[in-house]
Amino acid sequence: MKKCKKCGIVQNDERTICIECGNFLGKPLSKEESKHYNEEITDKVNDLTERADDFYITSWDKIMGGLCFGGIIYLAAFLPFFRNTYIPHLYNSYLKEYLFSIIFLTYCLLMTVFPKFILFLQRLRFIFFDFSEDPSPSAIYLIFTKIIRYLFFVVGYMYVILSVIEIIQYFYKCIKN
Repeated sequence: MKKCKKCGIVQNDERTICIECGNFLGKPLSKEESKHYNEEITDKVNDLTERADDFYITSWDKIMGGLCFGGIIYLAAFLPFFRNTYIPHLYNSYLKEYLFSIIFLTYCLLMTVFPKFILFLQRLRFIFFDFSEDPSPSAIYLIFTKIIRYLFFVVGYMYVILSVIEIIQYFYKCIKN
C-alpha cells in the first residue's frame, strides 16, 4: 500500500500517481502500517454495512425500547395498585386508555427491539394471503413502520404521563388537606 503525502489517501502498491490529487506516490508503506490501514478500512466498511442494514437497531431505538419497557412495567404495576387504593376513580375512568397504552407500548417495543420479527410476521401475511408482490421491504414500508413506531410511542407515553400527573395531583390534594 502507498499513502499520498499530499492528500493522505491510501492506495494500491501498483499505482505511481495518486488517483485523488494527481501527486506522485512515494515508496510503499511498511507491513505494520499496511496492516493498520487495512484494519481501519475493514472497520469502516463493516460499520457502513451494519448501518446500511434496514434493520440496524440504533442507540435511539435502544433507548426508546427501554422507555417502552419501563412504561409497560409502570402501567402494569400502576393499574392493580391504584384499583383499590388511593385513586379508584382514576382506575375506572382511564382503564381502557391504560390498556391501549400497554398494547401500544408493547407493539412499539417489538417494532423497536425486534424489527426482523415484525418483518417475518409481514412475510407470513404475504404467504398466507397469497399476495403476488415481493415480500421484501420497500423504502415506503420502512418509513411508515418508523412513523407508526413513533406514533405508538407518543400515544403510549401520553397515558404514562397522564397517570403521573394524576398521582401528583392526588398526593398534592392529600398534603394540602
